[in-house]
Amino acid sequence: MKLLRKLLYPLSIIYNLITTLRNFLYNKKILSSAHFEIPLINVGNLSVGGTGKTPMVEYIINLLSDQLEIAVLSRGYKRKTKGNIIAQPNHTAKDLGDEPYQVFKKLGHKVVVAVGEERALAIPEILSEHPNTKAIILDDAFQHRSISPNLNILLTPYCSPFYKDLLLPAGNLRESRVNAKRADVIVVTKCPHKLSDAQKNAIKEKIALYAKKDMPIFFSQISYDIPQNVFTSEKTESENIQNDSALVVTGIAESESFLEYIKESYKKYSHLKYSDHHNYTNSDIQNILKRFKETPCKHKYLITTEKDAVKLKEFDSLKEISCFYIPIKTKLADQKKFDQLILNSFTNMH
Repeated sequence: MKLLRKLLYPLSIIYNLITTLRNFLYNKKILSSAHFEIPLINVGNLSVGGTGKTPMVEYIINLLSDQLEIAVLSRGYKRKTKGNIIAQPNHTAKDLGDEPYQVFKKLGHKVVVAVGEERALAIPEILSEHPNTKAIILDDAFQHRSISPNLNILLTPYCSPFYKDLLLPAGNLRESRVNAKRADVIVVTKCPHKLSDAQKNAIKEKIALYAKKDMPIFFSQISYDIPQNVFTSEKTESENIQNDSALVVTGIAESESFLEYIKESYKKYSHLKYSDHHNYTNSDIQNILKRFKETPCKHKYLITTEKDAVKLKEFDSLKEISCFYIPIKTKLADQKKFDQLILNSFTNMH
């Protein structure tokens, strides 16, 4: 794989020229960005997937929703629909995309969830249908420069920070590292639980080579909750399953941190890996059931991610087995400082 990526490096140079030209046109206002009176808070990244955007979006929803009526707008990646959609109870992951659907099922009582490829067109539709909306969280719009957010939160994962990465297709970056300057806040995500001040300072120094001066930089971890049954809301059985074996099914960009948790929690496990945002088919489910039945252990469980669970739940045949997902959330170091920065920024927008 590393050799292949080296061979693809010339294509990365071409890709860099294209994205640099595009950003230049926006920076010089030759291409225009739409501005809205309502505050827009963007959660994005420079790389392709796996940075923890959805847990961060959920974190900000929980921070703001008790005080304000807010909405979340996503592209709805890999959904089977087109155009602008505001989530309703009859919608599925195929209608909205897995991550927006996850947010809707989990926090739909707190927030309006919408999807739309052209966010500049989707925002007015949200405001028309929900005129009391006071802020919109943009999920993964760092490269979507046709709109101008009031606050740009850039996420970069600890295991593969943007300053070590290369542009597509040689690496995972969607645009050059220097575009970190567009961020107002940078969060290093999926950090290990024991990260020293010296390690943090070393990371900050490397980020500072590309970011704005005095950039606020925070560090976050993924916190794992008690496994939850995919088909019921019960947790009673799940508290004791860690000592048994598991078939782990994932369709996420970066499964390493999830598997690290699995290694610590389960005696034995096998991993069935699918691509990020994978839309499961009946054939996939038959393969999963086959692999599960072949697992040589009396007490065994299918364990999956929160993002995959909203899609696997649509297959009744999985009710035959013990099927659980592990809820996650973002846990921030300097949480009060981060919260205050978000709230202050929101106040300043007015």
